[in-house]
Amino acid sequence: MTDIAALVGFVALLAYVFIYMALGAATFLPSILIDATGALALVLVLALNRSKRNLPASILLNFSISLPIFLNEKLFFGPASGYHYILILCVLLPTITIATRKWWIPFGIALMDVAFFFLNFKTPPLIDLTSHLPHVALSGMSDTSQLFTIVGAVFTVSFYQFALTHSESDLEAKSVVLRESLEEVHRLANQDNLTGLMNRRHLEARGQLEIERARRYGLRFSGIMFDLDRFKDVNDHFGHEEGDRVLQRASAIATLHVRSSDLVGRWGGDEFLVLLPQTDLDGATVSAENLRKAMNDVQERERMTTGSFGVAEWLPEESFAAFFGRLDGALYSAKYGGRNHVAFSEDGSRKPRPVAHIDWNGAWDSGDPMIDRQHRRLLDIANEIVSLSLTGTQREQALGLLEELLREIREHFDYEESVLEHVHYSGIDEHRRLHRLLLNRALELRGSVLRGESQTIAVFVFVLDVIVVGHIQDEDTGYFDELRDGKKK
Repeated sequence: MTDIAALVGFVALLAYVFIYMALGAATFLPSILIDATGALALVLVLALNRSKRNLPASILLNFSISLPIFLNEKLFFGPASGYHYILILCVLLPTITIATRKWWIPFGIALMDVAFFFLNFKTPPLIDLTSHLPHVALSGMSDTSQLFTIVGAVFTVSFYQFALTHSESDLEAKSVVLRESLEEVHRLANQDNLTGLMNRRHLEARGQLEIERARRYGLRFSGIMFDLDRFKDVNDHFGHEEGDRVLQRASAIATLHVRSSDLVGRWGGDEFLVLLPQTDLDGATVSAENLRKAMNDVQERERMTTGSFGVAEWLPEESFAAFFGRLDGALYSAKYGGRNHVAFSEDGSRKPRPVAHIDWNGAWDSGDPMIDRQHRRLLDIANEIVSLSLTGTQREQALGLLEELLREIREHFDYEESVLEHVHYSGIDEHRRLHRLLLNRALELRGSVLRGESQTIAVFVFVLDVIVVGHIQDEDTGYFDELRDGKKK
């Protein structure tokens, strides 16, 4: 608005300069100098506005227009020129061009314009430059001033209304953009980008709320935690993009097979959490079994893994951390119980119950009696470990069996490598490297348990799931054909 007012004022003052020059440059030289100075000041207003110095620009604008009008009428033309009518228009300028919280600035300038009006109204000029002009010329100047005042007032009010409407529309558009930005920030803060499910942060917050609701109203509340079996193999063999698609399929299955009141989220990696308000342990177990079967059905049609599921019901006065700890333990139980199973924790005093015992698979026979005997021995010890409770003296017994298992693993790795070297197995170097990595990781976990830094169950799961069953099934079976061919030779 300031720029437009400055441009209009600049054109008006220049117009008066040319009028004065036409009437007689020598006679009206003082008026020409006053209006020219005002026009130059308006150029400075535009420059100040461009440099974002809006308040000085707006104040200078009002003085650049009001003062030339006041001085010309007061000094040279008198009220017959009608210039004082334009001062009425100038009273509007401060209110629409000066944007500041210092209300007294526009109010003071408006009062100044009112004072200018009354100082000039019916007051003769100090130096009358119009004495030689015909009456019709003065009458024309007065009519022109009144017309300019009316047109200027209508234009100013109309433009101000337009600017206000445009400002409201612009503000509404910015509000929409801001609202959408806030929604996007909220989504990013609470939603997993890959699957579109709740993220861990949101799940924890909702879990706390559901527990508070269950505690307040005496409601049942349960949870399901599951992960994808051998998900690492998908990434290793088919790439991370295919792994992402598997995660998306798992999230879609989970969303499709739970109630609308249930909350599904991605806990992290390939782990998912389902919160089931107003659901007891039996209901949650049925839901977990339905999810497990649904994943198996999808696996028959497209690339998908099975899942292992842990189920627990919240106990009165139990914290979310304790509840989640039982859920996590139930999931581990399902993992070391053979995968593709559902295990549940009934209360805090019992450990999750595995639903199966890992039996020897005939496909794991290598053809070498000693290797097969060692493999069976490793599996027997691992099964014995996971069948023990992890509390009291039985935990110590389990740790003792773990030491025995690690010793047996070392001996097995050494013997297996010697046999593979003898038959010139093509993948001997990679196999030997995997042996070292697995053994070092198991020893690190064993040490962290003894130092109290990790749960005992984490070591048991790693040894059973990765070293014993996983390594036999995924890696050792790869050399069986070359081993048998080498023995024939």
